[in-house]
Amino acid sequence: MFLRLENQAAYITDSSESLPGPDFRRLANARIPRKLPKLSLQHGRLSPLYSPSLGAAALRIMSAGSVSLLGSGHPSAEPRTEDVVAIREAIETAMHQEPAITRNGHSMGVDEVLAGRAGLLAALVDLQRHVVNNEMRRTLQPVFEAIPKLANVITEAGVKGAENYVKVHGEKDAMPLMWPWIDNYYGLGG
Repeated sequence: MFLRLENQAAYITDSSESLPGPDFRRLANARIPRKLPKLSLQHGRLSPLYSPSLGAAALRIMSAGSVSLLGSGHPSAEPRTEDVVAIREAIETAMHQEPAITRNGHSMGVDEVLAGRAGLLAALVDLQRHVVNNEMRRTLQPVFEAIPKLANVITEAGVKGAENYVKVHGEKDAMPLMWPWIDNYYGLGG
C-alpha cells in the first residue's frame, strides 16, 4: 500500500510545496518481511493476496525493482533469488492445475482474483509494469514471458467451464467464459 501511495503522491502534491511528505518507500520497506517465510503453496490458492510467503516475495521484488516517482532515493530492499524462485514455482504450479479443487466437501474454483490464478496473474502484470530496474527485469524475463501463457490457461479453463455449465444447466444463463466456484459458476461475456 505504501509503495502505491508513493506513486500516487506525485500526482497530488503541489510542486510549489517545499515541505517533504512522508517517506512512503521507507514505510513500505519497514513492513515487508525480510525473512522469507517457508513457501507453502496451497493447491488452488496461488494468489500472492492469499499466500503470505508468496505475497512477501512479490513485495520484495516490487520494492527492489521499482523507482520512486518522487525521486526519493534508491530502493533499499534487495531482491532475493528465493523470491524469484517462489514466483516461478507458483507459475509452474498454476499452469498444471485443474480448474477446480475439492475443499471442505465443496468444488472450489482456482481462477478467482483473491486466492486463485487470476490473483497471481494480476501480481505478475503489476510486477511487469512497475519493475524498471534493468538487471531485475532481465532476471524476471522468464516470469514476464509466462504472463500470456497463464492468461491462456485461465481463459481455456473459462471455456471448459462454460461447456460444463451447458452440459449440466443448459444454454439458459450460459456465458462464453465460466469458471467453477463453490459448487456453482461465475462467468464473463454476453
